[in-house]
Amino acid sequence: MNKIEQLLLTLRHSSLMCQADWLWDRIRPMYNRFITLISPNGLDRTINGTDNIRVLHRFRQMGEVYEPDVWQNLMEQVCPGDIIVDVGAYIGLYTIALAKRVGRSGKVVAFEPDPINYTILHSHIKLNGLMEQVQLRQEAVGDLDTKVNFLADGSSMARISQASSNLRQIVNSVKLDTVFSEKRIDILKIDVEGYEWEVLNGAKQLLNDSNRRPRLICIEVHPYAWANLGTSAKGLLDCLKNSGYRIIDIVHQSVQDIQAYREIFALRQ
Repeated sequence: MNKIEQLLLTLRHSSLMCQADWLWDRIRPMYNRFITLISPNGLDRTINGTDNIRVLHRFRQMGEVYEPDVWQNLMEQVCPGDIIVDVGAYIGLYTIALAKRVGRSGKVVAFEPDPINYTILHSHIKLNGLMEQVQLRQEAVGDLDTKVNFLADGSSMARISQASSNLRQIVNSVKLDTVFSEKRIDILKIDVEGYEWEVLNGAKQLLNDSNRRPRLICIEVHPYAWANLGTSAKGLLDCLKNSGYRIIDIVHQSVQDIQAYREIFALRQ
């Protein structure tokens, strides 16, 4: 974040401005125009003190601390030249940082089925000059090559859903075994709001091929959603263990059960 923007944020959150919403309402349009003027190519953020990322002006409220523990555990495993798959890329913060770290000899394949999020993701990749390093796919990932109902609300919780909603859309869903037939993946990141097992089940061939399977799988698990999907902690963990993975949590402790939302890391043995 540049110094001018930092100064403006300090003024915005000063005691005077916090007590004068009417004044802020009047000057907000000028503030927005000025921010655009001083940073026509987007806003610079240094995420968690390590990764420089440029974001669209509409995300000016975004701070520079973002899932720091998950971020560190994932980023420290990345090597130049890696092939990384980001399933559920959202607006692309992880995708951008990963793409910069793998360099021109590597590749990040980012899946994001939500049309709103995908548009932002595409803009962020272009804004950061990474169109050559990132392959964007507007698709869901699961255990079948098919079409699925997707609750597309433009949030980080957009997901496959059978629930009746005017936000529900039909999107393509693919298996990783289909997309990466005979191709390797070095790191797999999964954030799919409950469909973790389906993603893994659609990658059985990949996970059981010692020459192609990821050395790390980073999964945001959503056990509150599993009952309705017929998924269980045992089924998910067994799937990983049977494919030769050791599962740890964010503090590197062995994971034997999953009862709550959190991040787990599967390490190839």
